[in-house]
Amino acid sequence: AQTPDKASTSTESTEAADNAAEARSWIARWRESVKAKTKTQATPAPKDTPMPSPATNEARILGAKAQLLRYCEDVARGRTATAEDAAAIEELASALESINPNPRPLENPEMLSGRWELKYTTSRSILGLNKAPWLRPRDPIYQIIDAFTSRARNEETVKSGPLTLKSAVDARLVPWLTDRNSADEVEVKFARFELFGDRIRIKAPARAIGRLQTTYLDDDLRISRGDRGNLFVLSMVDPNARLAEEIDLSARPGLARVVAGIAIGAATYQTVHIGPAAVAEKATAVVAKVNSARKSLRE
Repeated sequence: AQTPDKASTSTESTEAADNAAEARSWIARWRESVKAKTKTQATPAPKDTPMPSPATNEARILGAKAQLLRYCEDVARGRTATAEDAAAIEELASALESINPNPRPLENPEMLSGRWELKYTTSRSILGLNKAPWLRPRDPIYQIIDAFTSRARNEETVKSGPLTLKSAVDARLVPWLTDRNSADEVEVKFARFELFGDRIRIKAPARAIGRLQTTYLDDDLRISRGDRGNLFVLSMVDPNARLAEEIDLSARPGLARVVAGIAIGAATYQTVHIGPAAVAEKATAVVAKVNSARKSLRE
């Protein structure tokens, strides 16, 4: 007889396998429908052939989105995703990208702007997989985009027992102009890091720049891809969220901030790619040393 732990593991593995099989089956059906649609467009249909129903296409999109978001939830935003899970999510995302209703998102600032919640990513740094388990973000991770002011802000919270670490990074967005003139990609120029809920501010170096392409966009779902090949799936939580045009780069006073800024500034470019929580981890260690030194001086 199986022990409870082994039985539970077996059940979870069976469910994961069933989900993967369902995803592959759905993808296969989706591809066939896309091929059929392409063939129909290439060859004029007879007059007595009924045109595809818009409602049917909408139902397919809704089904694809539901399947994708369910999969994202099952793998804990990507933290527990196996190679098979990642492949299934990639194919579901690609299927949606192939019928993107807004292929030029920069020309639709109202839909692009708002507070988005990260549902899935392949970025190990954002997931915190290269950090201690207690420093991995498990609360929602948000990205606010304001296409009207060309601003973006990423926010995350790490909770471990009584400790709560809030961190954020502000950036400016510049349309990335290419020969294909797709209006779907921006250059992300990081401007400021915030640690401990804005108690520490660190100005980002000029070379802290990345790119982000929006490959699918509708009222409540956004799929993006970074210049390092990472996939991001986000859902809209507040379409009215906006950001001020100017970013306050003034520093917070205090010896701890100065020391932490110097220590983190020694590897500023790296901090852009390891995620705000990792920056907070480094700052926490530095501030602890400063406070310890102060205590020693008082004694």
